[in-house]
Parts: sequence; C-alpha cells; structure tokens
Amino acid sequence: MNGATADLYRAPARDRNGDPIDADGNPLDIYDHQLGGYLGTIVDVCQGSISSQRYNGNEARQESADGRGTIGIRKDAKLTDGTPAPKVRYGDRLVIGSVRYEVVSDSNWDSPHALTGRVFPRVWYDVTYRR
Repeated sequence: MNGATADLYRAPARDRNGDPIDADGNPLDIYDHQLGGYLGTIVDVCQGSISSQRYNGNEARQESADGRGTIGIRKDAKLTDGTPAPKVRYGDRLVIGSVRYEVVSDSNWDSPHALTGRVFPRVWYDVTYRR
C-alpha cells in the first residue's frame, strides 16, 4: 500500500440551497463523526497536482489560500478495515492530513482509453480547498 489515507464524508441529504441536513431537515456538520456523514477512511490515495495560486488573488486578503488540484483513488479502493470503499462522487469531502478538500467533478479516467483500451487503475477527481 502506498499513498495517503483520506477520510470520506458525504451529506446524508441536502436542502434546497445545497446545505447538508439530517433526516429531519436540521442543519448538519458533515465532519461530525457522530452525527455527520463520515463514511470511512480510504487507503492508498494519491495526491496529484495541487495549486494554491489564484489568478486574481484572494479579494478578502485574509490569511488563507485557495487551491485546486486532483486526487487519485484506486478503482478497487478499500477502507482501513479492508471493506470496499464507497465510490467518491461530486460534492463529497475528503480530509487528507488536516486539509479539507471538496470534490468538484465527477470521476475522470473511469473508462478504458478509447484508442488503446488500457484500463487505468485509478480514477481522478478535481478538488478545491481553502486553508
């Protein structure tokens, strides 16, 4: 096993504004392990390119950096307990180290290459973060 581990979070439901809610419609912190949407810790995660440079800077001039990048997850990904990992999807949150990433794309490279037929071992997701 190589790579990092990533905690996977998913909102159980969302309100009309896209905010995470519980089954009763109450606002929810998806990072709360007891009440939130923690689905498990994925092993062998590959962090691809991460960029903290924004073309227009941070308008608020706050002490943070916005970034975009890619995260690679094996197609046969497992959780730390050895069970198959849920498929990551748009809107999920991944925590690697202390950085919270938001998945902002569907999976890339999820089908065989059109010319060669090669099946890639990982799927890649576009992510954003702020810290």
